[in-house]
Amino acid sequence: VLRDHPALLRVYLHAPEAWRIERVRAEYGLPDLASATQLVQRVDQQRRRFMQSLLGTAWPDPQAHDVCLNTAATGLDATVDCLAALAAGWKGRDTVGG
Repeated sequence: VLRDHPALLRVYLHAPEAWRIERVRAEYGLPDLASATQLVQRVDQQRRRFMQSLLGTAWPDPQAHDVCLNTAATGLDATVDCLAALAAGWKGRDTVGG
């Protein structure tokens, strides 16, 4: 529905798998890394299928987004602040470079 809307801000958040596994283990209180690894890989597969059906392109495809952030590098709070500031000033793709 919104795929071609000019004001849509397409964001891709990513982080190294090892960072995501440790974060999932801690966040959900999983007993070991194997459980967390299975969960991260299962969710990645589900996201891959969902994004493929939504965008019609391979996932992840950074070029299908307006901004890409590595949450392991920026941290979650800074990521939220960055996206809020970006969204507040977002004019849309039709005005980029203009």
